[in-house]
Amino acid sequence: MLAQTETVRGDQPSPPAAVGGGDGTDLSASVDPAAADSPAPAPHGQVLPPGWRSADLAGANGFVQLLARAVHQFHIYPPTSPLCLDVIAACHKALAAITVEDKFTFRVTPGELFAGEVALATTATVSSELIRRLHRAHVAEVTFDRGTPVRDLSRFCIDVGHVQGASPAAVTFAEQLVDHGVTAIDARMAVRPEVLEVGSPTPPVCELVNHERRRREEQAPAGQVHHLYPPDKGWVRIDPTVALESISLVDLAIIVDDPSEVAAMLMRLTGENPVSPEERDSALARKFTEVAAIFAAAEPSLARVLFAKLARTVLNLDPACRRDLLKETILPGLLDGRVDGSVLADFPDLDLAEALCLLLDLETAAPEVLSTALDRLALSDERRQSLVPLLNDQLRTIAQQQHQGTNLALEGYAHKLLRVTTDEDKSFAEYTSFDLAMDPQSAAVADGVRDVITATDITAEQIACLRRLVRLEPDPRLVETFLGRSFTLARAFETSDRWQDLAEMLTGYRILGDSLREARPDVADAITQALATFCTVERATQFSELHHRGGESRALATLILDALGSYAAEPLTRAIDTPALRSKGRALADMMADHAATLAPALAVCVDGCGPPARRAILRVLGLAGHGYEGAIVRQLDSTDEPTCREALRALAKIATPQASAAVTKQLTDGRDWIRPMAEEVLWLFPKELAIAQMRELLGRREFVFANPQLTLKMLDRINGANVGTLTNVLEGLVSLRFRFWKPTVVRVARKAQELLRR
Repeated sequence: MLAQTETVRGDQPSPPAAVGGGDGTDLSASVDPAAADSPAPAPHGQVLPPGWRSADLAGANGFVQLLARAVHQFHIYPPTSPLCLDVIAACHKALAAITVEDKFTFRVTPGELFAGEVALATTATVSSELIRRLHRAHVAEVTFDRGTPVRDLSRFCIDVGHVQGASPAAVTFAEQLVDHGVTAIDARMAVRPEVLEVGSPTPPVCELVNHERRRREEQAPAGQVHHLYPPDKGWVRIDPTVALESISLVDLAIIVDDPSEVAAMLMRLTGENPVSPEERDSALARKFTEVAAIFAAAEPSLARVLFAKLARTVLNLDPACRRDLLKETILPGLLDGRVDGSVLADFPDLDLAEALCLLLDLETAAPEVLSTALDRLALSDERRQSLVPLLNDQLRTIAQQQHQGTNLALEGYAHKLLRVTTDEDKSFAEYTSFDLAMDPQSAAVADGVRDVITATDITAEQIACLRRLVRLEPDPRLVETFLGRSFTLARAFETSDRWQDLAEMLTGYRILGDSLREARPDVADAITQALATFCTVERATQFSELHHRGGESRALATLILDALGSYAAEPLTRAIDTPALRSKGRALADMMADHAATLAPALAVCVDGCGPPARRAILRVLGLAGHGYEGAIVRQLDSTDEPTCREALRALAKIATPQASAAVTKQLTDGRDWIRPMAEEVLWLFPKELAIAQMRELLGRREFVFANPQLTLKMLDRINGANVGTLTNVLEGLVSLRFRFWKPTVVRVARKAQELLRR
C-alpha cells in the first residue's frame, strides 16, 4: 500500500500513477503527493474514535472475542450443535449491545484488529481464528450492521472457518458472503496493486497522451469517472522526468506500443499474471474484447491507428490461436455490431477473405450473411469489389475440399442453420437471410408447437420453476417467499381434485429439503416449516376422506402422507380431538394406523398433550409401529380414562417385547383394581413364551398370591397340560399353601395347583 503514495526520484521506485478504465470518458485517478508526508497513526493509539466511551470499547472487545470463539466452534462442530447455537446467540447479543453507531467496523492487519485507530484486545483465539484467517482471505475491513440476524453471523463464521491457505482464491471472501445470501455483513477486500513498467515515453507520445486527455475532459460530464478495473488496482512506473501524474487505460494503450503487452497488463489487473511464453501469446485472445474497447475509446483517427496495430498483432499470432480468436470473438462481434469486429477492416484483402469464410465453419452464415458481414465493415466500393473474387475462390476451395459443388455446399450450410434442436440455444435473427418455404411437414410441426403451448400446465410449470429457484437460492428469506408462492399455487390442485399433482409437488419439496439438510440447513428448515404449515386440520381431514374412499384415492392419500411425513401428525391428532369432526375420527384413526411407521416418531412426542380420543388413536398407531415406543405407551397407563388404559395394554401386546410384557405384569401387581383384570386378559395375548415367563414370575411371588388369590385362580385356569411342565417348580410351591386353612381362597389356589400337577 505504501507504493501507492510514495514519490521517489532517480533510481528509487517512481510514483505509480493510478490506472482507471472505461468507455471514453475520464478514466484517470490522481495521486496525492502530499500523502507521503502525513504521519502514520500510532499502532496502539489511546484516543478513542469520536463518540466512543470506554464501555463501548469493552463491548467491541467482547463481541470480537465471542466472534472468534464462534468461528472456532463452527469449524469443529456441526452448525446445529448446541455449542455453536449458544455461542452465536451470545455473539448476536453482544453485537446488538454496541449502541454507539448503527454499524460496527474493524480493520484487519496481520497482527491486530482496529476499531478506528484503537487496537482491539487480541487473545490467542482472536489471533488464530479471526485475524489469521481473515488476513489469509485478504480481507481488509469487516462491517456489521447492529441488526445483523443470527443466520448471517452463523454463515460468516462458517465461511471464515473454511479459509485455508494464503493463495488467492477464484472467488473472494466478499463474493462468498454474497453468494450465501449474507446482506448485513460487508467485507472489504485488501487491495493488491499491480505495478506496470512502461519505460520512458517520448515527447511526441506524451503530447499525444495530453491531447487525448484534454479531449476526454471536454466530452465527459463534470466529475464523472468510469473505471473498467478498481481505480487503486493498477499503478504505472514511469521515468521521473515525465510529467504524468496519472495514466488512464487509454493513455496506457498509447504509451505501450504492443497490443499483446497491453493485454498482458490487463490480465495482471484481473489477478492473472502470464508468466510463460504460451500464456503471454494467449493474453491477447483472452483480453481481446477489453483491448478493443479501450482502443475504441480514443479519438477516431487515433483509434484507427491503434486498430491497425491490433490487426497486425492478430495476424502475427499462431495460426491455430488466430483461427480460434476469429471464430470465437472477432467474427461474432462483427455480426453483433460490437467493436471487436472492426479490427477486420485493417486486414489485407486475402486475409480478410479467409477470415470471413470462417463464418461458414460457425454454421451461422450463407452467402447472404457474408454480404451482411461486408456491410458491417463499411468498406469502400472499390475494396468490396476486389474482395468478391477472393471470396468466390475461397468458397470454391471449400467446396472442392468437401467433394461437392458450391451450391450444394451452401445449401448444406443453410440446412444446418435451419435445424432447431432442444440441446442448444438457437438465434432466429439470421433466418432473414433465407427464403423459407412452408411445406406440409413444416406446417404440421408449427401446429404441433401451438398445441403443445396450449396444453402446457401453467400452474405445474410455475411450481417447478419455483422449486428450482429454492434449490439455487442461498438466502432463506427469499426461499420463504418462493415457498409461499408455491403453496399458494398448490391450492389450485386441491380445488380441482388434482391429488396426483399435489402429491408430486409435496414429494419434490420433501426430497429437496432432505438433500439440502447438510449443505444448507437454513433453507432445509424453511422447506420443513412450509410443509408443516401446509398440513392444517382441514387438509388432514380432507386427506383422511380421500384415504377412506379406497382404491386409487387411497393410493393418492398414501403418497401425500408419505410426502408430509411426521408433519401430518399434529394436525391429525387435533382433528380427532375437534368435537365438530368427531364423526370423522374413525377415518382419521384408520389413516394414521395405515401409516404407523411414518407417523409414530412424531406421535410419541405429542401423545401426552392430546385429548382422550386422540390418545387412543395414537396408542393404536404406536402399537402397530412396534419396538421402541414402550415408554410412551406405559405413561398412558396412569390415565384415569379406562378406554385409554385398555388401548395402551393392547398396544403393548401388539409390540410383544419382554419390556412390554413386563409393563403389563407390573399392572397385575401394582395397578389399580379395575385395571388388573384387563392386564390379565392382555397378558395372554402375548406370545406363549413371554406369557409363561411372566406367569412363572408372578406365581413364584407368594405376596402376589396372598394379595390376589382370585386373580391367581384365573391364571391357573388358563394353564393347559402343555404348559404344566414349564411351571412344575412354581406349582409345587403353591401346593404347600394347602395348609393355610384360615384363608380359604389361598387353599383353593393350592388345590388347583395340585390338580394341575396330577394331570
